[in-house]
Amino acid sequence: MRQSGGTGWSVGRGPEARIARDLYQLLARMNTPPATAADRFAALEAAASRTDGLERFYALVDLAKVAFEAGDLDKATAYAQELLQSSWKHSCLRA
Repeated sequence: MRQSGGTGWSVGRGPEARIARDLYQLLARMNTPPATAADRFAALEAAASRTDGLERFYALVDLAKVAFEAGDLDKATAYAQELLQSSWKHSCLRA
């Protein structure tokens, strides 16, 4: 059963509800349904804020895609541009 807001799923109260919320948030961080695109984007963006260098570079691919899926075209564009601008820095892309 869907609910509005929160995790997006209603399973009742008690320990089962907490487990369901925790699982939902974990799936969002892993960029995996049933989390909504907006939830996945928020989780990915929060995780990426703690990264830099090559780890951030690889995160930018998912950030741009999921921002687009979530309807945030400004952030999707910004992350895609950051990805393109930083691509020259990483030796894995050099011929």
